[in-house]
Amino acid sequence: YVYASTLRGEAGITASKSFFNEAGVFKGVFAADISLKGFSQLLKQAKISKNTTSYVVDEKNHVVANSQEKPNVVVKDYNYTLLTVEDLKDPVLSKAIKEYDQLKTKESFIHFSLDEKEYIAAFEEFPNIFQNNWKAVVICPLDDFVMQIKQNRNNTLWYSLIILIVAFVLAYRLARRISKPIIILAEEAKKIQDLNLDGKVTIDSYIKEISELSHAISSLKTTMQSFSYYIPKALVKKLINRKQTVHIGGKSKEVTLMFSDIAGFTSVSESLSPDKLVVHLSQYFEELTKIIMTNNGTVDKYIGDAIMSFWGAPIPDRYHAYNACRAALLCQRRLSELNRIWKRSDLPVFNTRMGLHIGDVIIGNIGSSERMNYTAIGDSVNLCSRLEGLNKYYGTQIIVSETVYDHVKEYFLMRPLDRVAVKGKNNTVKIYELVAQIKDDNSLLPTDEQMDFCTAFEKAYKLFLTRQWQEALEMFETIIPINNVDLTLKVYAERCREYIKTPPPKEWDGSVHMTEK
Repeated sequence: YVYASTLRGEAGITASKSFFNEAGVFKGVFAADISLKGFSQLLKQAKISKNTTSYVVDEKNHVVANSQEKPNVVVKDYNYTLLTVEDLKDPVLSKAIKEYDQLKTKESFIHFSLDEKEYIAAFEEFPNIFQNNWKAVVICPLDDFVMQIKQNRNNTLWYSLIILIVAFVLAYRLARRISKPIIILAEEAKKIQDLNLDGKVTIDSYIKEISELSHAISSLKTTMQSFSYYIPKALVKKLINRKQTVHIGGKSKEVTLMFSDIAGFTSVSESLSPDKLVVHLSQYFEELTKIIMTNNGTVDKYIGDAIMSFWGAPIPDRYHAYNACRAALLCQRRLSELNRIWKRSDLPVFNTRMGLHIGDVIIGNIGSSERMNYTAIGDSVNLCSRLEGLNKYYGTQIIVSETVYDHVKEYFLMRPLDRVAVKGKNNTVKIYELVAQIKDDNSLLPTDEQMDFCTAFEKAYKLFLTRQWQEALEMFETIIPINNVDLTLKVYAERCREYIKTPPPKEWDGSVHMTEK
């Protein structure tokens, strides 16, 4: 329409947008006036090449704005009339519009010729939010893009020829400088392949790649020398991740230890041939090892079907207890998935028991000058191994010591199991069953049944410790176990019956002494 105020007598458009508050109450309108003359000036400034022309036309091919700033609107007494494409007498625009209108499918780009010149035209419809059916038209002579290319083509050919000659000369000289150190490095690689690890690789080269390769081979040699102390030399080729020599020694350090063992593995091994057993067990080790290492754990050794691992060394880990408990739960979850797969393939399933404990150990390189092992030794290691074995007595999968519980109790769901003195020890240890993770990982959250079960069991256990054996017995016999079975409930029910019949001495604290591992 024609403006009656600031741009008096000029035709233009007003764009507006209403807005509301959070409650949906109308608050006002934001509006902006744009004259058609200003619209044309904007198109003029937005050129993509020297001879580019731009237009905005409506559905009846009236010209709203044009980059050439040709008069396209007639204003009289606050009435206006837009000129059509034909009124502008621009043959290129007319041709482009005609070609576009004849297309069955509206393409964004068209290519056409006029007076032996080629053009490219781009069409873009205004978005639906804009209430007028306008489209933008941009027309570019093809020569605007390729003329300079044509002019530079011959020069480029000459430049390319010169560069090719220079490159050939440089490549020849570079090849001569590379060949000698490459031969030396190839000989060093052959020595490494033969496990001849004596001597050092000393090649100085101004070529970055040669220098880096020399340092890499030197590091590989040092690393293989280090690992040859850990394992037989036949396997050293596969282990090149460390870059330092090793020596016998260790230091005291607090770590979180974990032992895992497969229940009834002897009977499982008898049901498979040796080659199938190795493959089956290797897949088990592969999956659990991956989870342990992903959670910052170090796999110490494989003892038959058992895995010994620890957290907090050699790389310090402030959250070693948290990461160990999380790894244990993830291992059990992954093992459940594997068991379903193995069961469908008629392979034996594995029931893995785990024990976790935090304690001070001597950790470092233990062994002889011929063979070493980075391992942990000490009383805490033995206790952790015993905790793993207690799972058989209580019918559980993951048992943790009180030290582990104190470190991570706000992150994991656990239920108290007992106060025990493991075989060979006089001191009692509080033990707990690790059930689920209650923070940080929704995939390990406990079920409602697990929450209810742990709450009820803890209440019954407190009655047991306060010598209220009749009340405790009633609770232990009425608690609904998860998966319809819980050996611990039977253990405590039997203890309650025994203590009702023959009460323990006054100094009794609820602890038991184990006679088996």
